[in-house]
Amino acid sequence: MWMKCSSLQYRITLLQRSMVVHIPQPLFPFQPFTFRSIASILQEERLDQNFLFDVLAEVIGKEDPKDLVTKQGQESKRLGLLVEDLEKNSISCTLFGSLVDLIQPYLDGDKTEPLIVAFQLFRAKEWNGKISIQSSFDTSNIHINPNIKEAELFKKSLVDSTQGDSCFSSQRISHMSSSSYRSAIDELRKGICKVETIDSVLNASDVGFKWILCTIVDFDVGRNDWFFIACKYCHKKCKKIEERFECDHCRKKAVQVDLRYKLQAYVSDATGSMCVVLWDTEASQIVGLSATKVRETYSQVQ
Repeated sequence: MWMKCSSLQYRITLLQRSMVVHIPQPLFPFQPFTFRSIASILQEERLDQNFLFDVLAEVIGKEDPKDLVTKQGQESKRLGLLVEDLEKNSISCTLFGSLVDLIQPYLDGDKTEPLIVAFQLFRAKEWNGKISIQSSFDTSNIHINPNIKEAELFKKSLVDSTQGDSCFSSQRISHMSSSSYRSAIDELRKGICKVETIDSVLNASDVGFKWILCTIVDFDVGRNDWFFIACKYCHKKCKKIEERFECDHCRKKAVQVDLRYKLQAYVSDATGSMCVVLWDTEASQIVGLSATKVRETYSQVQ
């Protein structure tokens, strides 16, 4: 993936015979950051997801770190944060790899001061209509409470705006659910999501994410077609080779596996009916048990 960190027309390319010399005291002003406001990212009409930029913000929310396996089969970590600027604009932020270990001590300890972070060379990401920022494994960096003029002004403005606020304490960073920063119910109540009918969805010319308010009337469930064998790391479908399971996504020849739901449900509203597929997260909420537990119970009954 080709990333760019400048909007300038030209770039410098180093050749094999090029030389790089360190200058301890340069005569020109050194400005390592080009900060973008959170508002400008959220209001971008055409989001360039390959453009790298810097953001200065305060961390106000955190998830629990999660283990993951990259496409190259390497074990890594991810951590979701919620960050906010002085104008109270907030955006979701995802850290990968070593950046998780770098910031974790500041999130776990008792905090009496705001945690201000310079997110360097991050990129914007749009998924399911939501814009967030995230790190790139080999490029991005974070500077925690950096000793730079912009961070000092940020901290001073933040402290001045919270004078006399009893809530300004070590509990400022809240713990968030890893499922989402905003629940689906909140989105529906606020009118963020457009709820459509089954008839309009079936006759729609565009392809994308749709919300429908409907009733589940039946499940199309056979003996073994309501679940699939998935890799425990990436949750993708695995294939059995002799006595082991292989994961093409993780590129591993032997992985631990688990059962995950794949339920076909018939739903209806006043305009029509349709068949939908419920994957593991949604199906587990409806059934109340994991696919593995249901399979074990079913085997005992048989």
